[in-house]
Amino acid sequence: MTVGEALVLTPIELGLLLRAAHRATGRWSLRALPSVLAYRRPLTRRMILLVPVLLVVALAIYAAYTPVGHALGGALTGIYPHWLLAANTTPAGFSTVVLASTLLATLAIDGVINPTVEELYFRGYLLPRLPVAGWRAIPASAALFALQHYWQPWNWLMIFGLELILTTLVVRLRCVRLGIVMHTLGNSFGLLLTLAGVLS
Repeated sequence: MTVGEALVLTPIELGLLLRAAHRATGRWSLRALPSVLAYRRPLTRRMILLVPVLLVVALAIYAAYTPVGHALGGALTGIYPHWLLAANTTPAGFSTVVLASTLLATLAIDGVINPTVEELYFRGYLLPRLPVAGWRAIPASAALFALQHYWQPWNWLMIFGLELILTTLVVRLRCVRLGIVMHTLGNSFGLLLTLAGVLS
């Protein structure tokens, strides 16, 4: 899925952001993006101190949900390709060089670039433009984000729950940067552990 994200999802979302920025400013530039983004408050010290707490909460939710995700994924055996299912994603049979290179590329794409663009698009751009207003937009945004992960329906409930928390904080604190930091850390954590295991 990393290739799909790199070649399809991320370019589409980034393209939509750049198009909106061009309409607002007349410039096709990343520097024009702030003109179409909401929740642009900078990270404060209080927000930074919140990050480790949120990461622990996210990891606890992930750990508690993993057996559920594997069970739901198992129910899709025969429908989804076996290599896409949650229980079959452990790399094996490749050299350390190949695994490390793949993990580093995945870390760059799925750990940093894609979550940054997703947060800018879903939280910074799309959320304030949803047809529902106020706090009702938060579950709508979380649901859209979960459904966008169409290749892993067994994780929709977990993704929705995590994004419900994160979206609430982004709106409450008016800081999309917090969403970027948390999304990047969440996506990178498992990849870094796997990379450390491969290199050791």
